[in-house]
Amino acid sequence: MTTAAEFFGDPEILDELVPLYCADVVATFLPTVMGMLVVRETTASTLEKQRIFRADLRYATLAVFRWMGDTSNMDRFLEPIMDEGIEAAQKRFPAVTAFLDGRFEHFLQEMTATFASMPEPG
Repeated sequence: MTTAAEFFGDPEILDELVPLYCADVVATFLPTVMGMLVVRETTASTLEKQRIFRADLRYATLAVFRWMGDTSNMDRFLEPIMDEGIEAAQKRFPAVTAFLDGRFEHFLQEMTATFASMPEPG
């Protein structure tokens, strides 16, 4: 049986996942980079702001990935980051809460029954 750790630790899987999800990482902190630029560069032309924006975003992206790869940061911050992520997922996906509460099979049965009782489009 393949565990999540084995799956995500597989270099071939990472080669496929990194291009898919790094854009999500960048998109998460892009508004911060943009906001800092707007406050800082009040007199720059639009073209100059675009150039600075790309440079700032590049620097910020590299800094975040370097930070994420630092083992000491992971040792200190991974558990709180995981806890926040789990909490956020629970708010969005009831199945996560059901899984963590040990009632996922019951939850799945309820969902299956709900879908089975829905009228077919017609």
